[in-house]
Amino acid sequence: MSLCPIICISAGRLTPRRTISVAKECRSRCGSPDGRRITVSILESGNYQIWIYDLERDTLSRLTHAKSNALGVWSPDGKQIAFSSNVPGPANIYTVSADGNGSPERLTSSEFAQLPGSWSKDHLLVWTEVDTTTVGDLWALSPRGSAPPISIRRTPFDEFEPTFSPDGRFLAYVSNDSGTYEVYVQTYSEPYRRWQISTRGGFEPVWAKDGHELFYLVNNKMMEVPVNLEAGFHPGKPQALFEAKYEPGLDGFPPYDVSADGKRFLFVKSSTGETTANEIDVVVGWAGELQSRFRR
Repeated sequence: MSLCPIICISAGRLTPRRTISVAKECRSRCGSPDGRRITVSILESGNYQIWIYDLERDTLSRLTHAKSNALGVWSPDGKQIAFSSNVPGPANIYTVSADGNGSPERLTSSEFAQLPGSWSKDHLLVWTEVDTTTVGDLWALSPRGSAPPISIRRTPFDEFEPTFSPDGRFLAYVSNDSGTYEVYVQTYSEPYRRWQISTRGGFEPVWAKDGHELFYLVNNKMMEVPVNLEAGFHPGKPQALFEAKYEPGLDGFPPYDVSADGKRFLFVKSSTGETTANEIDVVVGWAGELQSRFRR
């Protein structure tokens, strides 16, 4: 039996202060806009399903049921969750009410697998489409309108893990067009500009909620890049915050998120020892004692 304990770690002490265990294997997660809930993809009978864990009430509630559903991402108002589902056929994008009421609604239809990335503040949803010819491509769509999907990046290279900046002006993603996988940021609308963020490889970018930092993972290291948004986009030099072994996200979906207050990381941590347990770690105070401790 595998376990999925939820662990909170206090800054400076690095010891659990709260643990909740469930007999399930969990993988990728995503925090709600208010920081009170997270979605987790849990494996059951060979299929993943999306559950919602309430951090304040310590409750775990199932959201999806049929076939395989995973990679749930929250809308900016916290009312809807977009996810990837193979009901029926290739995994396409669906949305469902975050409170569990109503049935999922299909948002896209494609012969290729589609993996949700994030929503913008204006309710644009960006995703990766795994095209057999062009590998990973980036697309966007507004669930509120009737306009067709917008192609953001469709090149011979592999582009994936798109995520909007909090203000919706910039899009971070991963590409191998330089020969190695690196994290990039580009403007979402014209005039188009692009910046390379990582310098020695990088995956799974996640923005701080105020947009002034961009995080990514490389070789089990959590990297931080300061961002100056005055008069444009000005990224700083990547710095390592800490290093630990964490469970990879499903299909490249980040295995971590940054809390709404910017003081916690939420991880799916790899197990150690004889069991196959996963842990969701809530690492508190990264900007203070925890940050300086790991840099020694």
